[in-house]
Amino acid sequence: MKKIALFGGAFNPPHNGHVEMAQLLAMEFDEVVVMPSGPRREKPSADMVDPVYLAAMCDMAFGDIPKVRVDLSDLERDDFTRTHALIKRFSKEGEVWVVIGSDLLQPKDGARSEIHTWRKGDTLWNTARFAIIERPGFPSLISDLPNFKIFPQISDLSSSTIRQVIFRRQSTIGGMVPPRVGSYIYRHRLYSGRTPSTEGELTHLDKPRALIFADDYNIEALKTAESLQHLGDSANPNFVLMFGGDGTAFRAIRRDWRKRLPFFGVNLGREGFLLNKKIFLENYDFKQMNVWQVPLLNVRIKDISGNWERTVAFNDVWMERDGGHMARIRVLVNGKIHEDCLRCDSVLVSTAAGSTAYAMRLGVTPMYWFIPSLAMAASAVWDPPYQRSWNLDIASKIKLKALEVERAPVRVFVDGVKYENVLEVRTRVSRIAAVELAFHPDHDVTERVRNIHKTLKEGK
Repeated sequence: MKKIALFGGAFNPPHNGHVEMAQLLAMEFDEVVVMPSGPRREKPSADMVDPVYLAAMCDMAFGDIPKVRVDLSDLERDDFTRTHALIKRFSKEGEVWVVIGSDLLQPKDGARSEIHTWRKGDTLWNTARFAIIERPGFPSLISDLPNFKIFPQISDLSSSTIRQVIFRRQSTIGGMVPPRVGSYIYRHRLYSGRTPSTEGELTHLDKPRALIFADDYNIEALKTAESLQHLGDSANPNFVLMFGGDGTAFRAIRRDWRKRLPFFGVNLGREGFLLNKKIFLENYDFKQMNVWQVPLLNVRIKDISGNWERTVAFNDVWMERDGGHMARIRVLVNGKIHEDCLRCDSVLVSTAAGSTAYAMRLGVTPMYWFIPSLAMAASAVWDPPYQRSWNLDIASKIKLKALEVERAPVRVFVDGVKYENVLEVRTRVSRIAAVELAFHPDHDVTERVRNIHKTLKEGK
């Protein structure tokens, strides 16, 4: 039977000691599941960062270790899953071992150990399997613990020490965290006492190594990609290099966003709102680029059989009629009915980046893609008898529910990917999924939207 080690923790931030422990566990177990924990209401922390940053750092730290996978479900749900529930969940995959420190074996609050204070702690003590990491000053008190393995501590690093070093600017954290994690922390000003940055930050790549993604149907994109194959390194890339249009960028982002690499796109298509101009390739060495972090949408789709599917979107989510009858769509925002029954051809939810595409054609005001806002619009509205478009807060939770699906079936497109036989779709900004868009230092990220507004103002 497959043996699974559940390696949970705050990982705030993940450091080299965590990485070394995951590597050690991977030598003993068939799979190691690294689980950054969601918020614990009884243990609030003033120096936690938003889950999207924790998720990115954990993917960077652990994502390339053989036999290790990172489970971000707690961060996405903004909740803390108790140990007994995790064991039940992962027992469907194999024999579960819970990784703990030997400090959790010490008496606490009159109980024999801290484990005994957990929910269903007595049962866990007697039935669960524990992989115990020894910690200095905390002997392994295991006289009546039935199932355990002991592992030596291989690092005395702590996340709290690293946070203090960053906050007090005492020294660098080189050697404490994986290089990519350290670069990410400084780029976004994490743990520094300042507001984390989502704006463009200049990033330096000493030796650019590209994961190249080109539009297979664009001859110019294929030729340009071939001319830059000397930058290619699919085994150990430090950025993604995309050639084509915005659709190419969507496909690359959906496929590789969890690699947590900067995405540098070159526009060889029609629009290229998210991409750099081809002229910037001239004499460019890719060693300096401005990087902007942009959140993705968390999308949950329910089909008429009651099955759910999860995905992410960069641009938009689009529910439309799939037959001769107009769709009947109920729109809810933050749990409240926004429109009880829209009889229309379609309803679209877009990010700020998507506001310049189909959303703009439906009446949404084009926005700079780094604006913290969402947009929603309906097309060919029959009842109520007028066009509808709305700008929504970035924190909005939107639910589109198809009514009368037998008579008026609908389908959904998520960044152009089709889903059929849909009953409802739920959309909000993801707590874990984000992408870093990279641009040439001379690229003006506001130029496209300025030109659009100028054209609209002139009535062209």
